Amino acid sequence: MGAHPGACREQFLRHRLLYPSCADPNIFGEGRAEGTDRPMNADRSRRQRFLISMLSLTLVVGVAACDVFKQEIPPNEMFTTAERQRENEEFLEAAQTYDALIAAHEESELVPAALFYSGICKFTLSLRAPGPKAFEQRKGGLSDAKQEMYTHWLDYLEKYDDNFSYIETLDTYLYQGNEFKILIEQHPASNYVDDAAYQLVHTHFLAKQRTKTLTLATALQLYHEFFAAYPQSPYVPKGIEHLMQFVADYDETILDAEATLQAYQEVSQTAERAAGLGRLAYLLAKIFLQVGDTTRAATLLDVPSVIGIGIVDTKSTRLNIRSGQGTEFRIVAKADKGEEVLLLSQAGQWYNVRLQDGTIGYAHSEYIRKLQPTGLYE
Repeated sequence: MGAHPGACREQFLRHRLLYPSCADPNIFGEGRAEGTDRPMNADRSRRQRFLISMLSLTLVVGVAACDVFKQEIPPNEMFTTAERQRENEEFLEAAQTYDALIAAHEESELVPAALFYSGICKFTLSLRAPGPKAFEQRKGGLSDAKQEMYTHWLDYLEKYDDNFSYIETLDTYLYQGNEFKILIEQHPASNYVDDAAYQLVHTHFLAKQRTKTLTLATALQLYHEFFAAYPQSPYVPKGIEHLMQFVADYDETILDAEATLQAYQEVSQTAERAAGLGRLAYLLAKIFLQVGDTTRAATLLDVPSVIGIGIVDTKSTRLNIRSGQGTEFRIVAKADKGEEVLLLSQAGQWYNVRLQDGTIGYAHSEYIRKLQPTGLYE
């Protein structure tokens, strides 16, 4: 950094006052003694050499003193700037500011947060940036500002290919989660560790989903590892919810039933108190029942048997679910018309049913239409 002009001038003037002979133009040559043609004597030469040394030393000290004016931006100011950029959806600029903070202030207590949010910004970039091929096709219809923004984004993603992998067949970039990994490894005591671990699971989950390599067993295993490592994390219920959504929408044609059952059993052990676990079991059991695998469905639900899936088929009213086989037993729940229920067993005109929320009771078979296995998963 350059020296502060005022400070440097002050140093120079102070030097002139202390060492006026330094202004002598003969100081850098051999010179002549005043009024004679003789060279300066040895003492004067030594004095000049001394003064030159002092001048050099003073200049060095002056420059060093002027460097005091070089001020690093405090980490809290950098973090505030990055947060503002992220809130304004300037994800590239925010990521660069977070990274600058991490590089300049390695010991700052803000580094874990900066790592986490840098990862969030880069993950978002990978989702929102168009692929290079798509950009070339679309850029003619984009505004100049959009073209410039996407150009910068794609240049950045390509430059840091150790953190972003380009999938040519999908024309998309996948974020590798490096910032989350560094946070977990280097700052294990940080409050952001479980945030980073959850986001890393989500990153891997989405990458496999986008590349069509995500199976039910893999999805369950990814979250099981997180649940096992961070059982008290507030992200556990969120993970169960994410799994439920994935299972409910699952439409692949291949099901590794045994691996899926094993993975679910691991999840049920590590997240046994999580809300929604019963609903997840219900959704998985449905998938098994669709291929006629009643044994694994029963194992999933921890019940003696499951005989199929039923649809509530009332004319208009909700169906009463009772505590026993008969209208004299109390009503424990109601099921809407068209609602799916799992049929655990049948005795006479009554089905023992399990609702999606885990409630078990009895419903009259007249109002239940049993579905046949579809054979969708083979």
